[in-house]
Amino acid sequence: MSFENLLSNYGKLIKHMEDHGYAKSYIRLLKTEINWLRKNGDLADSYEGACAIRQKQTDSLEMRRRYRLEYGILKRFDIDGIYPDYRMKEPLVKYGAYHHLCPEYKEVVDRYKKAALRRGLKPNTIKGNASAGACFLHSTQDQGLYSLSEIDEQEENHPLSAA
Repeated sequence: MSFENLLSNYGKLIKHMEDHGYAKSYIRLLKTEINWLRKNGDLADSYEGACAIRQKQTDSLEMRRRYRLEYGILKRFDIDGIYPDYRMKEPLVKYGAYHHLCPEYKEVVDRYKKAALRRGLKPNTIKGNASAGACFLHSTQDQGLYSLSEIDEQEENHPLSAA
């Protein structure tokens, strides 16, 4: 992948971050990754690939998290023209079952969250229940069931019966 667009326009990104109060130390970390891409970008086929290479170079969980955040900022700026918003940190690689669900199953989890909010459940309860539901739906998806209508109570000859 060519990182030329980022490498020729990163000054706009840095200026935006300086104008919006980002810490100099954080901006310096981002510049470090931009310089790494300038020197080593030919080793990676994508931002995800570059992030994976950088993550393999450390044993620190904090550094791995930081790389996911920084490469997420760089990708969104380069590909979509989106500047970072310090109020919303969105990593490049997302973990959890929800992000791997098919659209129908994501809709089920999203509807649950809305209904739970209306019922007045606490945010941590909603998050935990949604996570458990997403894990269940992900397991059904792994068994080849991509629609709620395919899930039934029959155990014999059912893909989930081996579980």
